Amino acid sequence: MELEPGWYSPSHRSYCTGQPLRLSQEVESAFNRLYFPLPERIPSGHITSHFLVFTDPCGHSHTCPVPCGRYTPELLCEYLETEMTKLALKTTEGVEFNVEHIDDRFKISCEIKEDGKMSPAPFSLMFNHNMQFDPSKLGFSPQPLIGHDSYTADMRTHFPNTRPDRQRKASLNIYRISEISHQKKMRIHASTPPVLTGLIMGYNNKNCTLSLRTYLGQLPYSHGYTKDDVVKLASSKEVEIYDYDSEENTWKEAKAEPCSLAPK
Repeated sequence: MELEPGWYSPSHRSYCTGQPLRLSQEVESAFNRLYFPLPERIPSGHITSHFLVFTDPCGHSHTCPVPCGRYTPELLCEYLETEMTKLALKTTEGVEFNVEHIDDRFKISCEIKEDGKMSPAPFSLMFNHNMQFDPSKLGFSPQPLIGHDSYTADMRTHFPNTRPDRQRKASLNIYRISEISHQKKMRIHASTPPVLTGLIMGYNNKNCTLSLRTYLGQLPYSHGYTKDDVVKLASSKEVEIYDYDSEENTWKEAKAEPCSLAPK
């Protein structure tokens, strides 16, 4: 875990350095960097209040929704580049975005296909937009980035590793930090992953692979699991969830029927 250099409260800071950062909040943010909590309010027609705001090479603005939940760098990169490309293709032919996490830094780049060849294309990241999620999650400052075909984060984004063998493995817990001010101590509280509802999207008989879309309550929720993680399946009851209506291009309430775990 790494923290941004600066003044943290309580501190005797120099003048003209701005408001000091609160240590407990910054530590909590660093532990849960790629956790997008359930919002109090959600814009109509959406299933989240977290968005990445950008403009494509032709100048069209887009808001890429990021479902609530826990992400690993690999999961978030795969999701963002897929959704950004899908949104931009509606207005700009041949465009393709790439999101990477290399050497603890996020990098977002864009290319466009012209005359059968892919070439770099300038685009913009509107990190100062009021709908934009906190760009510090990706190591960027809350300033617009305009006129380049690639942007690399200013700050390193290191993720906690809890495995004894020190291999890259994301933590599954959500951490909360509380201060014991009179003792000058901090207390760390860990919350285990919530119980999720899985909507069956398909089953591959050849590979014996079951595809699920996970929900927390009614909303789609990113589980944050990686290869070799073990999950437990249990029977469910009929639930109401938000499902995407491709014809009306919006999310609507729908009922999901329970599925028996035992073969009939």
